Amino acid sequence: MAPALGEAFEREDLKHIAVPIRIIAGGSDTTVPPDTNARRFAALQPAMQVAILPGGVTHYTFLNSCLPAESLPFCNDLPGVDREKIHKIAGAQAVQFFMTELK
Repeated sequence: MAPALGEAFEREDLKHIAVPIRIIAGGSDTTVPPDTNARRFAALQPAMQVAILPGGVTHYTFLNSCLPAESLPFCNDLPGVDREKIHKIAGAQAVQFFMTELK
């Protein structure tokens, strides 16, 4: 889920990964940009799948929803983003991945 440090790895570092991996990230993530992280990991290890969720999904959209009284910076999503809906989409993709890969 929105992995970081993609530029710290090389193909050699990931060559021994033998299990299926699916990466999910937000297309509007400026904290951990998909191009240099999620997509980079997938490019270094071709067996990895990557899904970039569009529509204003950021790094913190994947965190639990905040309580109404909380006003922390990661509690605020971009306009039009429904955090609960994104959680359902990510969860459904995870279930589908596990059902397919863990036969």
